[in-house]
Amino acid sequence: MKTSSPMLIDRPKRQNRGTPDVPANTMYFWIGVEVYTAYVTKDPIFCRGVECLGLAVYRTREILLAPSLPPECRLATLLHEVRHAWQFHFPGTSSTAEDEATTSSSIIMSIMVDFDQQGGESAVIALQPRDKDYKDYREPVSNVPPAESIKSRPKRGLRIAL
Repeated sequence: MKTSSPMLIDRPKRQNRGTPDVPANTMYFWIGVEVYTAYVTKDPIFCRGVECLGLAVYRTREILLAPSLPPECRLATLLHEVRHAWQFHFPGTSSTAEDEATTSSSIIMSIMVDFDQQGGESAVIALQPRDKDYKDYREPVSNVPPAESIKSRPKRGLRIAL
């Protein structure tokens, strides 16, 4: 792999995958062979009655970002939700720390190829809310954190849990 500087790596272009037809103010991410669309919603997002900052909706292959989420926190939340989508489609793929590191690096590379092709972080920050009505999601998720931890999650300085 060529490097243009010690910190930048030229990522390979993805082969044999076209660009999905997605609406304006929408990004897309390949999760294996599935395509998820990601966008900022017009209204707050609720999952099991609790307002949340982001949500991966497996049934509709969407990643929702709350309109209250500050633009500078969108990337961290987007990556967090994309990882949940990968976990849904590829559960239990990692058995050791080394396997988890390999899985995570593969996922990150896939995300970054899609991300770069769509304009990177500035494209995420520029997303505007889409006019689509979402009320409350009740996805069957086994590891949903308690409502208290979602409500008390800080809106700035989100951590990426990969």
